[in-house]
Amino acid sequence: MSDSLDPNASRWPKSNRTALQEFIILDFSTWPLGLRIVIFALLFLLYLATLVGNLLILGLALEDSALHSPMCFFLGVLFAVETTYMLVLILHMLASFLLPPRGQAVAPSTCTTQMGLFMALGGSKCLLPPC
Repeated sequence: MSDSLDPNASRWPKSNRTALQEFIILDFSTWPLGLRIVIFALLFLLYLATLVGNLLILGLALEDSALHSPMCFFLGVLFAVETTYMLVLILHMLASFLLPPRGQAVAPSTCTTQMGLFMALGGSKCLLPPC
Protein backbone atom coordinates (compact mmCIF):
# COMPACT_ATOMS: atom_id res chain seq x y z
CA MET A 1 0.00 0.00 0.00
CA SER A 2 1.52 3.34 -0.95
CA ASP A 3 1.76 6.34 1.40
CA SER A 4 -0.66 8.40 -0.68
CA LEU A 5 -3.43 5.84 -0.10
CA ASP A 6 -2.68 5.26 3.59
CA PRO A 7 -5.32 7.10 5.71
CA ASN A 8 -2.91 7.25 8.67
CA ALA A 9 -0.10 8.88 6.70
CA SER A 10 0.76 12.44 7.73
CA ARG A 11 0.19 15.19 5.19
CA TRP A 12 3.03 17.24 6.63
CA PRO A 13 6.54 16.72 5.35
CA LYS A 14 8.80 14.98 7.84
CA SER A 15 11.23 17.91 7.83
CA ASN A 16 8.53 20.24 9.18
CA ARG A 17 8.36 18.72 12.67
CA THR A 18 9.81 20.73 15.52
CA ALA A 19 10.16 19.57 19.12
CA LEU A 20 8.41 21.73 21.70
CA GLN A 21 11.00 23.24 24.03
CA GLU A 22 9.03 25.68 26.19
CA PHE A 23 5.74 27.46 26.71
CA ILE A 24 5.69 31.21 27.23
CA ILE A 25 2.89 32.31 29.53
CA LEU A 26 1.65 35.81 28.71
CA ASP A 27 -1.26 36.07 31.13
CA PHE A 28 -0.10 38.75 33.60
CA SER A 29 2.78 40.24 31.61
CA THR A 30 0.60 42.87 29.92
CA TRP A 31 -0.66 44.27 33.23
CA PRO A 32 1.10 47.35 34.70
CA LEU A 33 3.95 46.45 37.06
CA GLY A 34 2.43 48.35 40.00
CA LEU A 35 -0.82 46.40 39.73
CA ARG A 36 1.05 43.11 39.49
CA ILE A 37 3.03 43.92 42.64
CA VAL A 38 -0.12 44.83 44.60
CA ILE A 39 -1.90 41.62 43.51
CA PHE A 40 1.24 39.60 44.28
CA ALA A 41 1.42 41.09 47.79
CA LEU A 42 -2.25 40.37 48.51
CA LEU A 43 -2.12 36.81 47.20
CA PHE A 44 1.18 36.14 48.96
CA LEU A 45 -0.30 37.25 52.29
CA LEU A 46 -3.32 35.00 51.74
CA TYR A 47 -1.01 32.15 50.75
CA LEU A 48 1.09 32.59 53.90
CA ALA A 49 -2.00 32.79 56.12
CA THR A 50 -3.38 29.58 54.63
CA LEU A 51 -0.03 27.81 54.84
CA VAL A 52 0.53 28.83 58.47
CA GLY A 53 -3.04 27.84 59.39
CA ASN A 54 -2.70 24.40 57.81
CA LEU A 55 0.69 23.82 59.44
CA LEU A 56 -0.59 24.95 62.85
CA ILE A 57 -3.53 22.55 62.68
CA LEU A 58 -1.26 19.73 61.53
CA GLY A 59 1.30 20.50 64.27
CA LEU A 60 -1.41 20.71 66.94
CA ALA A 61 -2.85 17.37 65.88
CA LEU A 62 0.60 15.78 66.12
CA GLU A 63 1.62 17.43 69.41
CA ASP A 64 -1.45 17.01 71.64
CA SER A 65 -2.00 13.40 72.72
CA ALA A 66 -5.72 14.07 73.23
CA LEU A 67 -5.98 14.67 69.49
CA HIS A 68 -4.65 11.25 68.46
CA SER A 69 -8.09 9.98 67.52
CA PRO A 70 -8.89 8.61 64.04
CA MET A 71 -10.87 11.75 63.19
CA CYS A 72 -7.95 14.02 64.04
CA PHE A 73 -5.61 11.74 62.08
CA PHE A 74 -7.97 12.05 59.11
CA LEU A 75 -7.98 15.85 59.44
CA GLY A 76 -4.18 15.90 59.74
CA VAL A 77 -3.81 13.90 56.53
CA LEU A 78 -6.35 16.14 54.81
CA PHE A 79 -4.46 19.29 55.84
CA ALA A 80 -1.12 17.77 54.77
CA VAL A 81 -2.55 16.94 51.34
CA GLU A 82 -4.12 20.40 51.11
CA THR A 83 -0.79 22.06 51.98
CA THR A 84 1.16 20.17 49.32
CA TYR A 85 -1.67 20.73 46.82
CA MET A 86 -1.41 24.45 47.48
CA LEU A 87 2.39 24.39 47.15
CA VAL A 88 2.13 22.77 43.72
CA LEU A 89 -0.32 25.33 42.33
CA ILE A 90 0.27 28.70 43.96
CA LEU A 91 4.04 29.15 43.83
CA HIS A 92 4.30 29.26 40.04
CA MET A 93 1.33 31.60 39.81
CA LEU A 94 2.88 33.98 42.35
CA ALA A 95 6.17 33.96 40.47
CA SER A 96 4.40 34.83 37.23
CA PHE A 97 3.25 38.15 38.72
CA LEU A 98 6.84 39.36 39.13
CA LEU A 99 8.70 37.80 36.21
CA PRO A 100 9.10 39.61 32.87
CA PRO A 101 7.26 38.07 29.89
CA ARG A 102 10.23 36.03 28.66
CA GLY A 103 10.92 34.90 32.22
CA GLN A 104 7.62 33.07 32.32
CA ALA A 105 8.76 30.32 29.98
CA VAL A 106 7.84 26.83 31.18
CA ALA A 107 9.46 23.66 29.92
CA PRO A 108 7.08 20.84 28.93
CA SER A 109 8.67 18.59 31.58
CA THR A 110 7.88 21.18 34.28
CA CYS A 111 4.31 21.48 33.03
CA THR A 112 3.93 17.70 32.98
CA THR A 113 5.36 17.38 36.49
CA GLN A 114 3.05 20.07 37.86
CA MET A 115 0.02 18.50 36.18
CA GLY A 116 0.96 15.03 37.45
CA LEU A 117 1.34 16.27 41.03
CA PHE A 118 -1.90 18.24 40.74
CA MET A 119 -3.80 15.15 39.56
CA ALA A 120 -2.14 12.84 42.12
CA LEU A 121 -2.92 15.12 45.04
CA GLY A 122 -6.44 15.76 43.80
CA GLY A 123 -6.96 12.04 43.40
CA SER A 124 -5.60 11.36 46.88
CA LYS A 125 -8.35 13.58 48.32
CA CYS A 126 -10.88 11.27 46.68
CA LEU A 127 -9.24 8.22 48.30
CA LEU A 128 -9.47 9.57 51.85
CA PRO A 129 -12.17 7.63 53.69
CA PRO A 130 -15.36 9.51 54.47
CA CYS A 131 -16.34 9.82 58.11
